[in-house]
Amino acid sequence: MPSAAPSGSASSEQTDPLVYRSRQLAFRLQHALGRLDEPMPASTRFATAPCPDQLIRERAPEQDARTLVLSVHDARYQQKSLLPLSVIEPLLSNEASRAAELFVPDETRLASPLNQLLKSEAHALAAERMVELFEARTYKGVFHVTLFKKAHLIRKLNKRRREWTRGVLRAWLVVYDIDTSESLCQTEIISVNEVDNEPISMRRRADTQQRLVRALGQQLREQAAERLASISSALVLPAADSDGAPSGNALRLPGPSAGSMAALNQPPGMQ
Repeated sequence: MPSAAPSGSASSEQTDPLVYRSRQLAFRLQHALGRLDEPMPASTRFATAPCPDQLIRERAPEQDARTLVLSVHDARYQQKSLLPLSVIEPLLSNEASRAAELFVPDETRLASPLNQLLKSEAHALAAERMVELFEARTYKGVFHVTLFKKAHLIRKLNKRRREWTRGVLRAWLVVYDIDTSESLCQTEIISVNEVDNEPISMRRRADTQQRLVRALGQQLREQAAERLASISSALVLPAADSDGAPSGNALRLPGPSAGSMAALNQPPGMQ
């Protein structure tokens, strides 16, 4: 009577290959994201300085390697409150959130990142491209925010109408070598609200102020490309929805099978 095959071997043959790809790519993504997320030194002295473009191109010939990872540092003196998220979010390159979109979400938020499953084979291909780009990144741009002032609706003495003061956001974009943390170059960027045509109704004051605060971050991010170009012809900012993140249509591709999910949740010896 023939002997039965080892249960572990039989289980391995039945395991969906997407499970293995998911684990491999999740591990590489976590490692790449950890490197990109390493904090850079907190600069205290700021002065416009051009980038060493020749050295940058020699070290990173491909544009993917010369595309900046973006982060924010609150460098205000005697800061009395946190920077609003609506200011910070436009200034981040959001590698981690784009990577997470490729995986089946964990509703409990308790599972290890290595237990996440890619949504489909198409998402696995996007993840491979994404991790290659993240691993190639060489330089990090940090927005060191030195001034933030909200717009306020006020009424001056001897004035019948209220008026908005202009909100201001000032930051220094400092470029660092990710692996050595060396500061290479920097430039100043200033964003100012245009308030001449804003509504002065007290009823709409809160909504208008929130919108103006959000606009400060968006305007600063838009100006950053021009300011970076003034100090470097080699470095570029990341484009929206770049680094291989699938579009909205791609994210609606068929998801993983029930068998894939069950296999992923099994201990390694049981797969």
